[in-house]
Amino acid sequence: MKLYSAVLSPFASRVRLAIYAKGLDIEITTPPGGATRSPEYLAINPIGRVPALALDDGSVIPESDTIVEYLDDAFPTPPLRPASAEDKAKARLLARIGDLYLMSQGGGLFGQINPATATRRWSTRPSRSSTKPWPCSICSWAMVPMQWARRSPRRTAAWRR
Repeated sequence: MKLYSAVLSPFASRVRLAIYAKGLDIEITTPPGGATRSPEYLAINPIGRVPALALDDGSVIPESDTIVEYLDDAFPTPPLRPASAEDKAKARLLARIGDLYLMSQGGGLFGQINPATATRRWSTRPSRSSTKPWPCSICSWAMVPMQWARRSPRRTAAWRR
């Protein structure tokens, strides 16, 4: 088995911790091509995110929580999850809180780690009155002002001119 991981990814860190806790002999490497969006890595994991666990039969399991549960099911000793159903639910809740609330809010901080982007503002979003699209500070997609999305006939007609 081979784990495609990134050093600073908190999701990949969760899987690496599970591997170390279980004492498994799994090769840990960076995505081929040097990036998660490289054609080589997208051929392995079409989602284009880390972590991804490549199994010996050639199949790939993406997403950290799925990988950790697979490892716990495939290699039951030592167990990573509690024994009772209630305690398992509490453990899943803590993982979901981390994913949904902590990591979504902390994403802007990762740009501060790179010296090339450390001086950038966290958000490049212009004021609400702006009528031009702007690049998202996290994913570089073009963000659209709210007045474009409202579908007001007056605003839509002005935009089409």
